[in-house]
Amino acid sequence: MLCMEFLLVGLLTVTFLVVAALQPRLETEAAASDPAE
Repeated sequence: MLCMEFLLVGLLTVTFLVVAALQPRLETEAAASDPAE
């Protein structure tokens, strides 16, 4: 059971890191595709 909790925390950490890494890129693409901004 402890192993499952460790895997869950690890998965959440990886997901957070991926989102944090992709967020600036997504915002840049959104700004580039929208000339209004």
